[in-house]
Amino acid sequence: MESILIVVVAFIGYLVAYNTYGRYLSQKVFGLDAGNRTPSHELADGVDYVPTKKQVIFGHHFTSIAGTGPIVGPAIGIIWGWVPALLWIFIGSIFMGAVHDFGALVISLRHKGHTMAEITGMVMNRRMKIMFFIIVFLALLIVIAIFGMVVSALFIFYIAVTAGLGPAMLLGLLVAGGVASGVTTPSRDMLVRAAAPKGASGRVFGFVYSGLDLGSALVPLLLGWAMDQGYPAAVFYATAGFLAVTALTVMQVRRQVVTAEDPA
Repeated sequence: MESILIVVVAFIGYLVAYNTYGRYLSQKVFGLDAGNRTPSHELADGVDYVPTKKQVIFGHHFTSIAGTGPIVGPAIGIIWGWVPALLWIFIGSIFMGAVHDFGALVISLRHKGHTMAEITGMVMNRRMKIMFFIIVFLALLIVIAIFGMVVSALFIFYIAVTAGLGPAMLLGLLVAGGVASGVTTPSRDMLVRAAAPKGASGRVFGFVYSGLDLGSALVPLLLGWAMDQGYPAAVFYATAGFLAVTALTVMQVRRQVVTAEDPA
């Protein structure tokens, strides 16, 4: 019950920040005008520039800005306690993550939807464009390294030590987990692309990734509540059920794709 209350309070706080600080940024700092046409309308070609509903855009952006929260947030909660994790996710999202992404989107909108690296090349020179690419690449490497460090630290301290796993077996499990993730993620994206109707890939991807984030946010609350009520086995039953539903969904999608490609 306390976890749900924290989520509700944080959600209300986000709404307040959106309608106060967000409005201040949009009107006073960036000077946005709802009457201006976006590049997706001005340069619409059905390929690179496609007008899309705001709900789908929200789904795409939600998956981007919420990426670190479900990974690093719980790790911070386990290592330092839930208060630093809550402050990092709540305050950091409002005053750092949201502002950074909002500013990048506005700049991109005012330069025909180009990336920040391309805009850097146009505003400054080609050398700075290449340097920006390198900085972004290194920043992504740092993010991946931090993810790996946090997850491995938790695995070592709270799982491997308890289970009595040796260094070789621990390394093997980490490598197997990385390979499994690398195999399944492209397969998932290819499955979604193959199942999406022609011209609707963006909407389908937005729906799928929004579902992933909503599931990542809600399922831990429900399973945590079940554990608090003295039903830890519910975690395993729920996981098995979700995996079964996923397998059935994949089989059904594959059957529909095969039928569509070969009606005979």
